[in-house]
Amino acid sequence: MIGVKMRGNNQKNSNIIIKTCILMSLIIFLLCFIVILCIAFSSDDTYEIENNGERYGKSEFYKYKDKIYVLVIGSGMLEVEGVDIPTFKVFNKDKEDERENVGFDKNRIYFGNIAVSDLDTDKLYYVGNNYYSDGTNSYFCSTSPKFNEELSAGSTIIQNVSHFFFKTREPQYYFYPYKKLETNKRLKRIEELRNFATNGEEIYYAGEKLSNADINTIKKIEEGLFYFVDKENVYYKSKLLSFKNNGKLKVFHEKNGNIYYLYDEESGNVYADDCLFNTANAPYKVIGIDGTHNFSLLFISKDGVYFYEPFRKKQERIGDNIFKGEIKEIYPNIFSDDENVYYLDVYEDWAKKKVNNYFSLRKGPFNGELISRNTRIRYLDKKTTWENDWKKVADIYSDTNGSIWKKGNKYYYFDIYGFGQSIHKPIYEITDKEVLNYLLNFSKLKDRNTINLPSKINDFIAEGKLIAFNGEVKMTATIHFIEDPYAYSIPKIIFISIAFSLGLYGKYKKSKFSRK
Repeated sequence: MIGVKMRGNNQKNSNIIIKTCILMSLIIFLLCFIVILCIAFSSDDTYEIENNGERYGKSEFYKYKDKIYVLVIGSGMLEVEGVDIPTFKVFNKDKEDERENVGFDKNRIYFGNIAVSDLDTDKLYYVGNNYYSDGTNSYFCSTSPKFNEELSAGSTIIQNVSHFFFKTREPQYYFYPYKKLETNKRLKRIEELRNFATNGEEIYYAGEKLSNADINTIKKIEEGLFYFVDKENVYYKSKLLSFKNNGKLKVFHEKNGNIYYLYDEESGNVYADDCLFNTANAPYKVIGIDGTHNFSLLFISKDGVYFYEPFRKKQERIGDNIFKGEIKEIYPNIFSDDENVYYLDVYEDWAKKKVNNYFSLRKGPFNGELISRNTRIRYLDKKTTWENDWKKVADIYSDTNGSIWKKGNKYYYFDIYGFGQSIHKPIYEITDKEVLNYLLNFSKLKDRNTINLPSKINDFIAEGKLIAFNGEVKMTATIHFIEDPYAYSIPKIIFISIAFSLGLYGKYKKSKFSRK
């Protein structure tokens, strides 16, 4: 009797669990269906407003159907709420590279679609360099949209559903960031320094104060874009760095990336943006400055080889220092030590384009999705062989179009265009005599200035007339776009578990019905 009762309770508990799983799966399915429905039927009025609205000068503001809208890249056309249309105006900026994304009416100033009330619009003026002031309060507003990091996946779903059914505001993915300055003194812009202003005492970059900066000597380092110095200090944007201005600072930039590096030739220390490399490993030797076949600059120290991982925002080690003696770059993408010659090349790792297995418990990745970008150090030859047997035959028209080299009775094309022109390797053996003659005599062609040489090079590669040189891979620097792409996906596991439970429940109901 007791056993029968226990089996009954277990059966009852199983029914409750199964019914709960069914309810959860229905809720998840309903939510997904609603979100898809909302996205599918939500209208984007950007094109309509741009073409049929009344634009305010050259600004991003438009008047359309008695409303004011502003174009925010990444979010589309957004309504500026609460604006007084009859008194609404925009600023006439005097620089073409400054986007006109700020407007005002008799009551408030609008940074894109965001209203700010503590500026006196009767006294409001444009300082320059994207600063706005009424003589007492001052703001900086960037012309570059920023992703709204406070917008979570859950709030995005809720806002999309609310907008679809109740016409509330859509989720705003991007906005124009702004910053109120901590000063009540009158501002003026600093000429030739973008996003800079001063109140006569302090210096500001993008609204942030530069600590201990000297007004009279502040300047940009070469083409550093974000690196600045005064007579003593060094800054990344508004951040004070540990370097001192010793007159021996150099800025490097990856040709295939967006990272800027500050290098101190005196100490051999390095900053990647505002990330300081481990000073205990200095001095660093930089490899790949003039390279076109590297996604990352490489930094060799006595303790190893390093690069900067932009998504993790930190210095990464890729291997031991295998190099002997002096390291120097002898040609773009090629460098040597005292014994060997090496070269750089790159490759991208993409998810294979095959039919997705929707029942896989792994995350993915999706078909055609970029997983990583990789820069490799590869062995080319012995240094003595390079010096004795490798001979440069000629540049192709100029040193910016690549060159022809010879080793023994073989000829090689050394590429300078790089990965950006879809040429994936820096060195190719020339196996066709006509191609060799074409490249050697390219400078004599009358129509050489109208010929797309990178396209011709790609054609020669596709035809097998240029064969990639593949030396031994020594080490690889990997930039991960997807972390652990083949890991197990918790949402998939939950969803498939629910589906499995539904199947069991259906089988149970069927067997129960058949017994009756």
